[in-house]
Amino acid sequence: MKARLALLLAFCALAGWGQFSGETIKQLDEKVAAAREAFDAPSISVAIAQAGKVVYVRAFGKADTDSRYAVGSISKQFTVAALLLAQEQGKLSLDDRVAKYFPYFTRAGEVTIRQLLSHTSGFEDYAPQDYMIPEWEKATTPEALLKFGRRSR
Repeated sequence: MKARLALLLAFCALAGWGQFSGETIKQLDEKVAAAREAFDAPSISVAIAQAGKVVYVRAFGKADTDSRYAVGSISKQFTVAALLLAQEQGKLSLDDRVAKYFPYFTRAGEVTIRQLLSHTSGFEDYAPQDYMIPEWEKATTPEALLKFGRRSR
């Protein structure tokens, strides 16, 4: 609990700082490393952005910095947040048809972004099973996932 609190306080303190000095980075590195040790996490990756620019990126732990993480369902909330920000900035509407951005997707002219976000589009689930499939453990790319959406049904 102390490590978690220390890490949270470090992030809160840094949020108000305009610049990341060498000492600030060193302190943050120490706090994150201590939190990883306290929770016996195999690795932690941290990125901090200020005013749209990445100001801190580090990976800590037993894996190397090129290690990939299985994203699973954790990516959904980040995708939704990014889309809502884009809507707020007038870059898209949740009522836009998917075809506006991905015209080659199956039924793209019939489905809206809002339907995708609310799981009411009728699109097939990429991973409908409740167990691990060996294919899921292989590294993939955004392009491969987009190709999955292109196939005809």
